[in-house]
Amino acid sequence: MTIDENVARDLHLAAYGRTTQTVAGTFVTGRVVAPSISIGNLAMHDVVLHTAPFVSKESHDTRVVGLLGFDFIDAVALKIDYADGTLDAIRPGSLSAPASATPLDVRLNSGMPVAHAVVGDAGGDDFILDTGAAFSYVVFQRFARAHPESFETPGDGAVLYGSGIGGPMSYRKIPSRKIALGTWSFDDELGVEAVSANALGFDNEDGLIGADILKLFTLYLDYGADRVYLAPNGRATMFEAASAARVPEAQHTAAGVAPSRAAPVPLQVRNRLH
Repeated sequence: MTIDENVARDLHLAAYGRTTQTVAGTFVTGRVVAPSISIGNLAMHDVVLHTAPFVSKESHDTRVVGLLGFDFIDAVALKIDYADGTLDAIRPGSLSAPASATPLDVRLNSGMPVAHAVVGDAGGDDFILDTGAAFSYVVFQRFARAHPESFETPGDGAVLYGSGIGGPMSYRKIPSRKIALGTWSFDDELGVEAVSANALGFDNEDGLIGADILKLFTLYLDYGADRVYLAPNGRATMFEAASAARVPEAQHTAAGVAPSRAAPVPLQVRNRLH
């Protein structure tokens, strides 16, 4: 779990073991111990947190001050409901995804879930499922170098900048591509290529699938079983046959879905650990 370094300072939490890291930029991080943390009605005590700079705002009146990372997510099962704006923490082993949900086998690379995805005609096994990325998808330099025919620099190749934990990160737009994730496919999705090899880590993955695609689903995260489930939510009315029962061999299609740039949905945290 991570807390904004300024918030940690305001709370007078002493920092220990400060080091420099590069993830979406280079920044200094340390560790602090929070005497107590409440997430919904879930209470934790003497929690070790990493510190990092945060520059993101979800909306004009919502400030991002931390991240619930691998240690928290791995200790529970999660249901992320974008349509209702809720996050349920569920006792491990008791998660029950609906029959209509599409299961994805994932691996946990450095605490991040990665799965197989296809961008255009190029496929890779190491795409991060990133609920916080404000893109449909991002391809990293390793993947782009392995498939140069699929990721030629478009037009003037203008370099754009966005904000990550460590500050600005550079990227360029990719012409529309068809994206496949599990049994779902998405036509004409606009994505980006991270320009720096270390834009979002150390170039060990192929890319990421971001919130503009993931928020079309209710997500069920079961890291203990190496499984993530995608259940279409109310936003998935744009999908063909979204209300039909799932057939494992079927390919769900979203025709001409443009990436949404609406403000991310704030989540109300609940838990079912009792």
